[in-house]
Parts: sequence; C-alpha cells; structure tokens
Amino acid sequence: MKFIIVAIVIVFILLSQSTYSCANFNTWQYYATYTEVFENGLLVDTSLNLRPSENIILANNFQHHIVIGSTPTDNKLPLESAAKHHAITLLLINNGLKSIKSYRTIVNTDYADQVIMTYAGVVEFPIKTISYKCTKGNNIIEGVFEINFSPVAFPTMWPYLKIKNRFSVFTKNFIDLLY
Repeated sequence: MKFIIVAIVIVFILLSQSTYSCANFNTWQYYATYTEVFENGLLVDTSLNLRPSENIILANNFQHHIVIGSTPTDNKLPLESAAKHHAITLLLINNGLKSIKSYRTIVNTDYADQVIMTYAGVVEFPIKTISYKCTKGNNIIEGVFEINFSPVAFPTMWPYLKIKNRFSVFTKNFIDLLY
C-alpha cells in the first residue's frame, strides 16, 4: 500500500514538471537556424531555415520574447512574412545557440578563409502580431511580434535532456495505461 502511494506521488510530481500542457495544443514547433558565411572577412551569404520538428527534446527553455522585425516595402515576400523572418533572425542572433566553423583553403597560392556562423533555436508558431506600422520616409514596414522561443541546449546538456524525455514519455505512457 505504501508503495502505491509513493508511486502516485512520484507520478504527480513528474506530471507537474512535464513539458506537456494544454496551452501548447495548437502550436507547431520549428527548428530554426540562421547561417552567415564570411569569406576573407566579408559577408557572402546568409540563410534562414525553418524545419518542422515534433517534440524536439534539445530545447526545453521556452520563453516569450517581444521582437521588432522590419522589411523594406519593395521586398518580394509578403511584407508581414518578411518582417516575421527578420524578427526570428534577430531573435536567433541575440538568444540562439551559436556555433562557429572556420576553414582555410589555398587557391593558386592565395589563402581563402571561410567562417560559417550558425545560430540555432526552436520557434513555436503561430507568432502573435502585436502591432504593425509603415514609416513613410524610409519605406520600411515594422512589426512587433510576440514569439515563443527556446535556444537549443548546449551539447553537454543533451544526455540529461534525452534521459528526462525518456522518463517523461515513460510516465505519460504509464498513466495512459491506467486510464
């Protein structure tokens, strides 16, 4: 009898710390990376990639951020979408996990240094638009967005997060078996 009571208390404690909640029912998580490529100190290429991810376990520190994104009015993308992309980019640069790779190549006795900086995090969609305005003089659209964001955990935390996720899934499946 004591074992059952202790087991129930442990399950309730685990459920209170679980990442599953009703508030996240209609949200989608995207693994976001922003990459900057520099060659000999000059910015050559940038790219923002958003990939759908279900229950990514390497990001567990979601917080609401208020970010201002802007875009010129002659942008080829829809203006609100371009402003959201800019806001996500700023959020990744300021709060994302940063990684740097550098290469040195020799071409015809000339050295070419290439540095690739990558910022990574997880963004939850939909993104809430708080306000939207256009500045007349600069032809720039600015949007204020509320973004639920988590940086990717540092690699030394990955084994702990994987064990925590397995334990959480195990307890969830155990609770489902009881009902």
